[in-house]
Amino acid sequence: MGSAYPGLPGPDELRAFRENIRGKMGWFWYATANQAIAIGGPPASPQLQIDARSDFLALEIMAVSDQDAVAVPVNFYTIEIAGSSSGRNYQSAPLENRLVAGTGQRPHYLAIPIMFQASSSIALTLTALNPLVAYNIRVAVGGVKFYTE
Repeated sequence: MGSAYPGLPGPDELRAFRENIRGKMGWFWYATANQAIAIGGPPASPQLQIDARSDFLALEIMAVSDQDAVAVPVNFYTIEIAGSSSGRNYQSAPLENRLVAGTGQRPHYLAIPIMFQASSSIALTLTALNPLVAYNIRVAVGGVKFYTE
């Protein structure tokens, strides 16, 4: 039985598709541990290691800092994102967290998803913009794992 809407799959086609991909892909979150940046300290450089058994299609980025709860939020930080398998930087310069990472309530969806190969990693650099404040930052990347086995 086809769909009542031209061009869209019907229930039987969707059911067959779901059965075809079962166990081959799934939603997944990669998240850093809390990254402490001391007052005047160096940037944090966490790596998110992609599983050796699956490729990862990144769809959204979120970040949270203990400084986000400050009444007048002036304690921003920058985020740089790079991939280890391609050596590619995904931005021309470090970007302020409000431009690159959303929140759990409002994630930053990537306009074009980024595919990371199995066994590669997502390299992040987190730099505090206020040297008089200590930061505690956590970054999460959500997307789809495509299992190769």
